Amino acid sequence: MASKKAGKTHPNLPPNLPKYYSYRMAWARIKTAMEQGFYLEVVAIAEAIIADRLTSQIYRLGQRPPKNHFSQLIQCWKKCFTEDPTLPDADLLKEAKALIEEIDAWRQCRNRVVHGIVQNKQGQYASYRHPDPSADNQPDISDFLATAQQAALTGRSLARRLSAWDPKLATLLKASPNTSFLEEALSKEL
Repeated sequence: MASKKAGKTHPNLPPNLPKYYSYRMAWARIKTAMEQGFYLEVVAIAEAIIADRLTSQIYRLGQRPPKNHFSQLIQCWKKCFTEDPTLPDADLLKEAKALIEEIDAWRQCRNRVVHGIVQNKQGQYASYRHPDPSADNQPDISDFLATAQQAALTGRSLARRLSAWDPKLATLLKASPNTSFLEEALSKEL
């Protein structure tokens, strides 16, 4: 049996198979978790995908992304597309700015949902106490679950949209004869 040369892959397979399979598993878990109402799991996986895509795109721009802080990743990526008014392809840049603003808004909702499961502040969810006295005054979490479901749906959508941004970023970088504006924006202190 002939052996494959190191570094060669089948032309129909992605060059980074472990990443491909981990993403395939992540999207399958998102689908199953949504179907079963495990919205916090969807939110967590969506955040992981978004953070991975932001990290990858920042590396692609030749920079080292911040570690361990989702908000700092967002701010770093955001700076790439907001600090130079002469950037090429205004439509792509407008799309990038809108996308990162949506991701940042979702991050705040994500924080409320993830921490809200145990840190429910009085009045945060209108129906915090169960209206049925026989329910032993257990919390009614229907408002919380509705918020978690919306965060899950939005996170899933944003993860897909940001993943689709990889080829757009490549187009933007090819269109710019000088990407130093991106490198400079990323090197500035957050």
